[in-house]
Amino acid sequence: MAGGHEVIGQAEGPEALKAANARLERAERIARIGHWVSYPASGELIWSSMTYELCGFSAQVAKPDLAALIERIPPEDRHQVAEYQFQANPQLSSCEGVYRVRHPDGHTLWVREVAQHYHDPEGRWIVQGTLQDITDYQEALLALRQRERWLGELQPT
Repeated sequence: MAGGHEVIGQAEGPEALKAANARLERAERIARIGHWVSYPASGELIWSSMTYELCGFSAQVAKPDLAALIERIPPEDRHQVAEYQFQANPQLSSCEGVYRVRHPDGHTLWVREVAQHYHDPEGRWIVQGTLQDITDYQEALLALRQRERWLGELQPT
């Protein structure tokens, strides 16, 4: 930025917060990455608008719950979901997973989830993370693996 720079958090007031939120939402759209917070004990989920989009839900209709999201993930991928990983191994402080999300219109996205869990000052268990659309990368990787198998079959043994 010419002539100076802005440090997020120094500006005060509702307008500055609104502008910072707009920049965050724009950055999430550019990167195709969303963020979320889960309170497993209560089932409460807080999602960014990009997380709603990546998971195929409308933020205007109703707040989804974990069960509604899990229904959109193929059974063979569900073990990759952060909350399941933390339940399976409570010693983990962070985790990553790659899984598919099937949207109601039939198309499927590949997503990469990165999450951490912690306890807030009141002792509540909180899981927080990000979800990124990696569909193009995953499809290219699958095509490369298929081509490698095909080439392997052409080579004499």
